[in-house]
Amino acid sequence: MAYPRVLELGYSYLSSLGLPDIAQPHLRELSAKLDESCSVSVLDRDSVVYIARAAAHRIMATNITIGTRFPAHATSMGQVLLADLTPAQLDEFLETASLEKVTPHTLTAPADLRARLAEIRRRGWVIVDQELEKGLRSIAVPIRSGSGRTAAAINISTQTSVYSTEDLTTRILPELIATCKAISHDLATTELS
Repeated sequence: MAYPRVLELGYSYLSSLGLPDIAQPHLRELSAKLDESCSVSVLDRDSVVYIARAAAHRIMATNITIGTRFPAHATSMGQVLLADLTPAQLDEFLETASLEKVTPHTLTAPADLRARLAEIRRRGWVIVDQELEKGLRSIAVPIRSGSGRTAAAINISTQTSVYSTEDLTTRILPELIATCKAISHDLATTELS
């Protein structure tokens, strides 16, 4: 089945722009400041692909590496990336993607996912609460290219026992947005070079 060209380009196109290199120092700084792991991913068909990551130093840490893939509909970064698709691209995604129920909380009905994506477009960020894994809560915001389009997404994931959704919005979101703006600025500057 044919996928929108933008979805096929994903990883290789953004890698050629140096997005992982641009994002990495910002991710390290954010991770050190909050003592939380943070990641950047791009959309590749119906998955997100991790292209940069800074892991918090803990004994028990999730083993996510560059190239790790997760279903876009069940992740905060995936939902941020899907929210920026054109209506035609979103229609095609919903027609072709396997919207599996990863946990009891995963949104799988196209109408519910469309409503969530509309809210993300309006608000500019999302919290995904236990949709990818029980006990895991994450928050994501878009990284914008110089043209203003979503080039990638950045997130912080944490255990539900560590941060409530209110904590994520009051304590984590401002830092995540600041980091996102810095990466977006550097990406736009690189695009102009």
